[in-house]
Amino acid sequence: MNAVVPPHPNPKAIPHLWNYKELRPLLLRAGELVTAEEAERRVLMLINPALRTSPHSSQRHKLTASQRPPRQPTPSMPDYN
Repeated sequence: MNAVVPPHPNPKAIPHLWNYKELRPLLLRAGELVTAEEAERRVLMLINPALRTSPHSSQRHKLTASQRPPRQPTPSMPDYN
């Protein structure tokens, strides 16, 4: 059971701050490289530097930043209920 629920926290992620001023040019470039016709959603995955082998921002969460040009329609989200 200790492998699933350890008796003490053992975090592998490190604190990290993603700066929007640094991310914005990357988001805009991603929108130029991949059009809305090529992909329904265009996102940058924000991966914690300590978790490079896993696409996570923290131990259990994924964080993404998406970009959509003005007036581009937003596809409806699936209903998970």
